[in-house]
Amino acid sequence: MENENQQAIAMDNQPLEAETTHSMDDIMPHLMGSLIESANDAIVSKTLGGIITSWNKGAERIFGYTEAEIVGKSILTLIPPERHYEELEIISKIGAGQRIEHYETVRRKKDGTLITVSLTISPIRGADGQIMGASKIARDVTELRRAEQELHASQERYRTLFNSIDEGFCIIQMIFDENDKVVDWRFLEVNPAFEKHNGLVDAVGKTARELLPNLEEYWFETYGKVALTGTATRFAAGSEAMNRWFDVYAFRVGASEERKVAVLFNNITQRKRGEAERENLLKALEVERAKLAYLFNKAPAFVATLRGPEHVFELTNPSYLQLIGHRQVVGKTVRESLPEIEGQGFFELLDKVFRTGEPFNGREVSVQLQREPDGPLEERFVDFVYQPTFEADEAVGGIFVHGVDITEQVQARREAETANRMKDEFLATISHELRTPLNAILGWSRMLGDSRLGETERAQAIEAIQRNAHLQTQLIEDLLDVSRIITGKLRLEARPTDLSAVVEAAVESVLPAAQAKDIRLQRVLDSGTNLVSGDPNRLQQVVWNLLSNAIKFTPKGGRVQVRLERVNSHIEIIVTDSGQGISPQVLPYVFDRFRQADSAMTRQHGGLGLGLAIVRHLVELHGGTVEAESAGEGQGATFTVRLPLIAVRSAEVSSERGEEREHPTGGQGVPFDCAPELEGLHVLVVDDEEEGRTIVTLVLEKCGAKVTAVNNAADALRILQEQRPDVLISDLGMPGEDGYSLIKKVRALPAEQGGQTPAAALTAYARVEDRMRVLRAGFQIHLPKPVEPAELIAVVANLNGRHNIS
Repeated sequence: MENENQQAIAMDNQPLEAETTHSMDDIMPHLMGSLIESANDAIVSKTLGGIITSWNKGAERIFGYTEAEIVGKSILTLIPPERHYEELEIISKIGAGQRIEHYETVRRKKDGTLITVSLTISPIRGADGQIMGASKIARDVTELRRAEQELHASQERYRTLFNSIDEGFCIIQMIFDENDKVVDWRFLEVNPAFEKHNGLVDAVGKTARELLPNLEEYWFETYGKVALTGTATRFAAGSEAMNRWFDVYAFRVGASEERKVAVLFNNITQRKRGEAERENLLKALEVERAKLAYLFNKAPAFVATLRGPEHVFELTNPSYLQLIGHRQVVGKTVRESLPEIEGQGFFELLDKVFRTGEPFNGREVSVQLQREPDGPLEERFVDFVYQPTFEADEAVGGIFVHGVDITEQVQARREAETANRMKDEFLATISHELRTPLNAILGWSRMLGDSRLGETERAQAIEAIQRNAHLQTQLIEDLLDVSRIITGKLRLEARPTDLSAVVEAAVESVLPAAQAKDIRLQRVLDSGTNLVSGDPNRLQQVVWNLLSNAIKFTPKGGRVQVRLERVNSHIEIIVTDSGQGISPQVLPYVFDRFRQADSAMTRQHGGLGLGLAIVRHLVELHGGTVEAESAGEGQGATFTVRLPLIAVRSAEVSSERGEEREHPTGGQGVPFDCAPELEGLHVLVVDDEEEGRTIVTLVLEKCGAKVTAVNNAADALRILQEQRPDVLISDLGMPGEDGYSLIKKVRALPAEQGGQTPAAALTAYARVEDRMRVLRAGFQIHLPKPVEPAELIAVVANLNGRHNIS
């Protein structure tokens, strides 16, 4: 091309020879001219003096000058002044006949813009072979060089990044078998951080299996998929072969058929270990938190946390809610949650602790709480601490409340103090009560030795000695009775007893005392049969104590009444007086030992305060109850004793029932009658002894009751749930499962399954402690063997009247 151009230029500068005989000679000049004009490169010819002699269209496009503007001008027009020296060097070489190729330099366009050109310069010879000028082909390589520079800069940036990034980086070429299954890869490039992250040395040119024979298949499958699909992937994975964890970003590079993958990765082993440690710490923390929550919720101490100056509840444990009564407090202020403690000083204490940051310790502090909605205020005693809690800036942020409800301990201590005081008072009373009659006895006995004592005085002395000796005997008997009660040695000699006679005898014994105070003593006795099974002496002691108390506390000219009346299957002894009455504060304790309404040294009435305690115990030993009522001081009092009744069979009753029945009799041969309440009553009898079951069944069936008898507790429980009997009579000592276990299971049942069935324990265990255990276990009555048929009938009838035993 260049030779052709040079020849064309040479032809331009020499006269053409006309050759008309050869057609090619005619065509060639025109062809060469067309080629020059259509060339993209600038084709310029110049003299050795540097004057431009020809200028094609390509030169016009590159430099901006038209042919008319530039031909005849110096070539230096196109050369920046600082490069004029180049023209001298070029002319020198051309003059020497040298050809200059790919001479890259800078030239100036018409608008002054500098461009980079690549020059090819050839000498132009004349017909004589002498060099007469130069042909120059100029190619604009400005954009090419700019692109090359940018590429170089990009490569430099890439190389700098490649070498300086902290992440490991490599380019690998995946190796597949004939089925396009990846089998390995080869490392093509790695950056300096590569080795630091994975520990592989001199990896370039080596395969993965060569460096890591035990590398997991996961890595091959993952990178192979990227190479095949071109889909980049980001993942974190661990390698046992390298004993490391990596965060990886993999993407395909180059053409798909090259199967190249770039891998950018970080060694995150430490991070993973840190995460594992953190996870373990979190689990341990959760375990500790669970332990703390368990302790928080199960702690017997009450705990609450309060936030901010308004003291908003954040947390409370069950013990705290048990103290204040179960209410919703979390998220509410103390004032909003516990309005009833306003004025008790607690709000002021909380404010002070929050303001000063100083804790407060309270010991045996009384607080009035409304523990039930719309309920009364209850006094509780607490030991507690208000402990401030602090924020990061050491400012008080809240209050930690911790304490113990010591109400029971305080009450127990006060009761113990009261009991101790009562003991002291009782000992003082004993001393007083024993010394008073002893003083009279000793005084009068000494008087009897005085010969000057007349007969009247001597008779008065003897009467006083006897009276005071009797009084002292009674005091000692009361003390002995209390001792027997406490030790369980008080015994009854039970037999069918007519209460009418008992009451009459008791009235006769207290009549002189009533007459001495001008008290009207009235008897109202039921004319019917009033038989009970009991000890007549002890029953007389009960009535005597009640009448003596009534007379003692009734002022002169007052009234005392004793009534005896039958009510259903039991009999009531009611003693009423018009005396000083009993205050509401004392009434609940009148049957307690050593309790007296007036225990001061200036008390108006003597006695040890044991009489009513003995009355209650004796009544309960007889299977009965005693209660006291009074409208208040100055309103008198009423004492009511209820005892199970033994009904005596009479011809009238037999006639009404229309039949004659044979009944077993007790040891005294006393007949019995049937209570009407037994007719149709369903009774479940449990006793492992056949004779015992037979006797009870016979007595009850003779009185019209329906009886189901079994010999073990398991059958009894089943029948009780299936048939729902009205009354349960059970022995205690049975093989396998005893009566205590049976009643425990019965009482655990819902009411609709018989859980509240009235029950009596029929047993040969007859001690006082046995009776107390029976009642505590859930039975209503303790019935010692042997039992009188009439007593059994009365007990069953009485039990049937107790519809609600809860």
